[in-house]
Formats: sequence, structure tokens, C-alpha cells
Amino acid sequence: MDPPSGVVSEGLPMLITCAAPGDASERRFHFYKDGAEIIPGDAGSEISTMEPSTGSVNVSLLSILRAGPNSIGEFTCGYEENMSGRWIPSPRSQALTVTGNVTMTAQCVTFPLTVDLAIGVSFFVINTLIFFITHRCL
Repeated sequence: MDPPSGVVSEGLPMLITCAAPGDASERRFHFYKDGAEIIPGDAGSEISTMEPSTGSVNVSLLSILRAGPNSIGEFTCGYEENMSGRWIPSPRSQALTVTGNVTMTAQCVTFPLTVDLAIGVSFFVINTLIFFITHRCL
């Protein structure tokens, strides 16, 4: 994981590396966030594999170019290995928990509510005064 702390900041890149034993000839790697598979291109993510000189793919890299609220959660990875034409899935890796310094913005809506409340109270007070004055004079 890069950053190694597992704490990402909004707008900065995040990298997760998945490694497999070096004895297979053909593999397909998969990354998961909160149990759901990450599709390359979703939320600015890219998945790339690194092929050493032996021709066997041992490492895959999940790159999230700009971390945001969707970058926080539990990440796992796994791979499928081609064995005689059949793709056999590996167990998934241990979960990596990613937290973040992601700023969420919210809009304050107290002003319109305060104005409505003030108008309602004023209306009630004025009507009450009118009622007492008219009954006092009659």
C-alpha cells in the first residue's frame, strides 16, 4: 500500500500492490473494495500487471489517481490461474483497511428555518394583540 499508513488524502494518488507466487504461467488479477470487484476505470482506477523476465505475471497494481470518499474502505485482491484451460481462483488476500482525510462539505440550512420561525411567531403575537384589543374595546 502506498501510502504505507493506509491513510489517504483527498486528491492524492493511492497504490495497492497484489503479489502471487512465481510458479504459474498465466494469471488474471482482481481487486475488491468492501467485497465488490473493482472494474478498471471506475472512480479513476487503473489495474496494471508487471511481467518479469520469466514471462509469468506475479504482481498487479491498483492505481487510484485521485483519492476521494470512494477510496475509503476494505480492499482485498486475488487472482485466477490458468490450469489446463480452466481458470482456478485463488483465495482472496487479507483485508487492507484504508481510511482517509477526505473533506466532506455540507450546506447550512438554518437561516431559512430561522426566518420562517420568526415570521410565524410575529404573526401569532400580532393576531393575539389584535384579539385582546378588540375584545377589550367592545
